[in-house]
Amino acid sequence: MLIDFSFSNFRSFRDEQAFSMARDKRFGAKGSQCPVVAVYGANASGKSSLLEAFHALCTMVVKSYSKADVNAALDWQPFLLDSDTRVQPTEYLCIFIASNGIQYEYSFSHDGARIVEERLTFHRKREGGGASPRASLLFERDVHGVRLGPALRVDEGEFLAQVVKKRPNALALSASGVIGLEQTKPVYDFFQSVNYRDALVFVQDQPAMLQQFDQRTQDSTRLLKLASLADLGIDDIQANYSVESGKQLMFRHTGQESAYLPACDESRGTLAALSYLALALQALSRPTVTLVDEIDSSLHPALVREFVRLYTDPLTNPHDSQLIFTTHDATLMLLASGDDKLLDPDEIWLVEKDKQGASEVYPVTDMHVRRGENVARNYLNGVYGAIPLPAFHYEFARMMED
Repeated sequence: MLIDFSFSNFRSFRDEQAFSMARDKRFGAKGSQCPVVAVYGANASGKSSLLEAFHALCTMVVKSYSKADVNAALDWQPFLLDSDTRVQPTEYLCIFIASNGIQYEYSFSHDGARIVEERLTFHRKREGGGASPRASLLFERDVHGVRLGPALRVDEGEFLAQVVKKRPNALALSASGVIGLEQTKPVYDFFQSVNYRDALVFVQDQPAMLQQFDQRTQDSTRLLKLASLADLGIDDIQANYSVESGKQLMFRHTGQESAYLPACDESRGTLAALSYLALALQALSRPTVTLVDEIDSSLHPALVREFVRLYTDPLTNPHDSQLIFTTHDATLMLLASGDDKLLDPDEIWLVEKDKQGASEVYPVTDMHVRRGENVARNYLNGVYGAIPLPAFHYEFARMMED
């Protein structure tokens, strides 16, 4: 379960940013962390870059050791509109609770060639519940070497020391996850379980869905049932093979007659809905964090609401999975108050870009939101910022006169 995520010098974010899933008790929320967070902002404000920053962290943890060699360059995307940040490292810090119930704090920084610093600590469980306020070191490294905490064995420490020496472009956590070190496995598994989807969600999910329907797995049966209840007009899905097209998904629609249609004849919205349902089946079956960029790019608002509600309802989210998504759909904010609310105010974050081209992320609760306040109206009226201010109408009219 994600608690806090901080980062700096990544794409449009120059300065340190602090994003949190912690609940704001002023709004009567239950639990310690938000199950969902919706991120709003103007086009090109940096919403996507916020999700991509967390995704980049996870990708480096999972792949920097196993998917590259000593000569591979790191995926370094610093803020380019400042001469200082162009040569400074990108920094990440993540605080979370792993599947073993232990709270960890993991941080690292890197440039295009090497890991500059890396540190992993945890908070021991107290007898009777709760966690110790003092952090215990698992390991930390810098350009001079690695320092180990007492929880790691000597041979494990020697392995990490060799990684730092021989692979300066690989995270020690990435290496420890690949060989399955017991003390760091819950941390590696947490980052490996993070899902990321963008507007091309069906393209990303189609191979797995095709395999499921080809093998007629339990998930394929469940997905077909959900699709029939989502008002998509689909009553069967088959994995079909032909010489011309190879293996592909076929979707049956029924009117006076029935016909199977290929994916190319389905709307992007239909395919996106199927993909999000498949994603939810996988993500909500265990504790996960899911990132979705532009969740409303192809979906009807009613389907977006129902997908988000799968995470806010404990009956459909029994493992406390979390969803972070970007959107322009202000109707979700309309349900930020009242008995049937979908989002609490502390589940709404905003991204805004300043005149120097630097993005900033902040919670709407920083704007002194009151309980019962019409968050959607105030946001659309510019009270909280993070909305576009287009000024091209007059110039466009003048162009038409020329």
